[in-house]
Amino acid sequence: MEKEIWYHKLNTYFVIFYLLFSFCLMGFYLFNGQLYYAALGLGGILLLLLPTVFERAYNLSPVYQFHFLAYCFLFFSYVIGLVMQAYHFIPLYDKIMHTLSGTLGMFLGVLLFYLCKDKQEFQKQDYPLVAITSFSVSMAIAGLWEIGEYLISLFFPCDPQRVAETGVSDTMQDFIVCMIGALLWLPFLYRFYRKDKADFLMNCLLIFFKKNAKHSHTYNQSRL
Repeated sequence: MEKEIWYHKLNTYFVIFYLLFSFCLMGFYLFNGQLYYAALGLGGILLLLLPTVFERAYNLSPVYQFHFLAYCFLFFSYVIGLVMQAYHFIPLYDKIMHTLSGTLGMFLGVLLFYLCKDKQEFQKQDYPLVAITSFSVSMAIAGLWEIGEYLISLFFPCDPQRVAETGVSDTMQDFIVCMIGALLWLPFLYRFYRKDKADFLMNCLLIFFKKNAKHSHTYNQSRL
């Protein structure tokens, strides 16, 4: 658990940086009368609460490596990509973030699988079903994201799906790179179930279930 202590400290510094950066962006947009982007900046600050809200809602112990992962993704995908408009000015930035979201969607799919499983025990025979479930969750998240972008375009003067410029091409490319991101994690998932070698994401899950073992019926401590 030494890494958890280190990540706890790292999160404190990163959140301070995140907040200062976001407040500066909000001030800039307010000064220039761009209220829409100032409101987006406020939304980015509120999103920081998501990991803590999730944990408190289900009475879970925090996993600080997971917090750091969530904060980093929120910063680069939302604050940099959306609030700073990097999606419009940096080539392929949007595709890179969608690829990463596919990988993280797989991660959330594995987490969901074991939260729903009667015995939260990592077993080798789980791999085929875990792979199918996590891939499906990742693609479902991609679909919900695109639905969200479509709804935003209906109520706000923006075109996040770039329909006017690309038709359906941008949306379909987002789905494709998300699928690629999901598939890229499959070898690491396979290595964990076949060779007991955990990458950063699987290590987050192992720590999560170790710290929250009281919520499970059975937990295989030998995996840690």
